[in-house]
Amino acid sequence: MKIKFALTLAFAVSMSLQATTVCPGGGMVCISVSSGQNALTGTTFSIAANGENQDISPYSGSLSTTVGSVTTTTAITLYCDDVNNNAPVNTWWNVNISQVTGNLGETRYGSSNPAGSSGDLPGTSIPIPTGSTLYEEEAWLYTQMMDLTGSQKSSTNVTALQEAAWELTSNGESSAEETNASPWLTAAYNAVANNGRNGASVNGVTLQTATYSDWFVLTDTAAAGNSGSVGNQELLAYYSSGSPQTTQNSPVPEPPTCWLLAAGSILMFARAKPIRR
Repeated sequence: MKIKFALTLAFAVSMSLQATTVCPGGGMVCISVSSGQNALTGTTFSIAANGENQDISPYSGSLSTTVGSVTTTTAITLYCDDVNNNAPVNTWWNVNISQVTGNLGETRYGSSNPAGSSGDLPGTSIPIPTGSTLYEEEAWLYTQMMDLTGSQKSSTNVTALQEAAWELTSNGESSAEETNASPWLTAAYNAVANNGRNGASVNGVTLQTATYSDWFVLTDTAAAGNSGSVGNQELLAYYSSGSPQTTQNSPVPEPPTCWLLAAGSILMFARAKPIRR
């Protein structure tokens, strides 16, 4: 039976624990997931993609890092760029953390894209991206999603942005999804060529400038360099000061129009791909 699950994260500021066996195989950095709901809308909703119902970003999860004898576990809010793979519930997996503007050799899509090696994304005139172009387009789309406010923060807009983010690395969307995604894919493509911004609005949504260097890719270590069905789902995270790996012992600043972090802890919810039980 297939069941929808979502990433759940408990945020703990400056929480240090004596090192334990958290990351599998003695790994130094890993993440874990559990069930929950969409962090922007406060509800659980999904769209069809690749023949399955998928919950929509952003998701929540736990990030664990071991340095010497100290293991630190904190919250991390996650955005999915990889509709092709699963995020298994209640397990940990080791990850590489790569800055979008840095070396992408340890990511899934640094050199290839399952959507194709040439031509345009389905239903668009947008070239299939790889490497920094792909990840910057993903970061731009998710910047728009996390900065939605007021009436613009609707399930319609969140869904269209998610469809666009997934279409960047997939060819399994329906014609309706391609139609919804198309204006956002066009805007993302143009924005990457214009220092993070493109025009004033898309479908009535005020556009925000993306700071690509504040976005990081979390890739299963088993999936580095493999754009196919190897390892667990790849995800993006936003950190405005340093990387998730190096800023765990400090409160993590969030964009002003996104959400407020409580002084001690916050629980956010999200989506992981359906898994089999």
